[in-house]
Amino acid sequence: MLGIPGLSHAINIASNLGLNREIIDEANKIINNKQNSQNTNPNLNNEIIGKIINTHNKIEKQNKELEQKELDIKKIQKEYIEKLETLKNEKRKNLTSFKKKYQNKYEKTRNELKDIIENAKKANDKKVFVNSYNKIANLEKSSFIMFEEDENELSHDYKKINWNVIKPQDKVLLKNLNQPAIFLNHVKKGKTVQIQLGNIKTVVDIKKLAKYENSYLNKNLKLKKFKKQKPFEFERNSIPSKIDLRGMNVDEAIRTVEYYIDKAILTNLTNLTLIAGKGTGALKQAVSDYIKNSSYITKYRTGTLEEGGDCVFFIEV
Repeated sequence: MLGIPGLSHAINIASNLGLNREIIDEANKIINNKQNSQNTNPNLNNEIIGKIINTHNKIEKQNKELEQKELDIKKIQKEYIEKLETLKNEKRKNLTSFKKKYQNKYEKTRNELKDIIENAKKANDKKVFVNSYNKIANLEKSSFIMFEEDENELSHDYKKINWNVIKPQDKVLLKNLNQPAIFLNHVKKGKTVQIQLGNIKTVVDIKKLAKYENSYLNKNLKLKKFKKQKPFEFERNSIPSKIDLRGMNVDEAIRTVEYYIDKAILTNLTNLTLIAGKGTGALKQAVSDYIKNSSYITKYRTGTLEEGGDCVFFIEV
C-alpha cells in the first residue's frame, strides 16, 4: 500500500482486534484523501526545487562577491606596498642627497673647529680661550641655521615657482617662515628677487621661496630655537671629568669623546676618564684606536683591575 509507512498495517491490526468497522472505514477514507491530495499537487516538488535553486544562486552570488572583494583587497595591498616602497626610496634619495650636499661643509666646519682648538691649546691663555669659545659658538650657530632650513624644506613638499610666468604682486611662500609674501620684482634674474613681507621689503634668494598654496599655511611649522651660548666661564667643573660611553654605538661614542676633549681644552681640564665597558669589545677597541691616533691626547693608560680594567681609559689632553 502506498502512502505513509505503517498506517495500513495499523488499520489491519485494529480490524483483527475487533475495532468498529465504521471507524476503520473512516480511517481508510482519510488516508486515501491524503494520498490523493499529495498525488494531485504536482507544483509542490517544483516549488521546493525552485527554492533550492534560488538559495544555490544566492550562495554562488555571495561567493563571487567575496572573491571580488578578496581581489580588491589584494590590489589595494599591492598598491599600498608599492607606494610605501616609493616613499622609502624617496626618503633614502633625499637623505643621500642631503648627506652629499653637506659633506664638504661638514668637513670644512670640522677643520675650522680643529684649528680653533689647536690654536687655543698652543696659546694656553685665557684670552685666547675666550676668543676661541666665541668662535665655536658662532660656528655652531651658523651650522645650526643652515641645517635647520634644510630640515624644514625636507619635511614639506614645496612646489617650485615658475619664474617665467610670475607677475608683480603675486603671492609666494617664504619657506623658512612658512609665511606668504608678495613678489615685487627680479633683482638678479634666476638668483634673487625682491619681496614684501608685511611692511618689510627685502631681497631673498629664490631658493628660499616656493609656490604659494593655502594648504601650506595649515601646517604647523616647528622651528627649533637656537639656544644662545652662555658667557664664557673659565671653570674646570663646567664639564665632567669622567665620561661613561657604555650603551652608545661606536660613532656616537667617538663624537662624544671628541666633544668632551674640545671642551676640556677650552676649560683647561687636562685629565679625563673614558669608560668604554666590556660588551662585545668593539666599543673598547674603537675608543682605544681613537686615543692612539688623536693629536690632542698627550698621555693615556688603561685602568688597573681595581679601577675597572682595560675597558677604562685615563687620558691627558
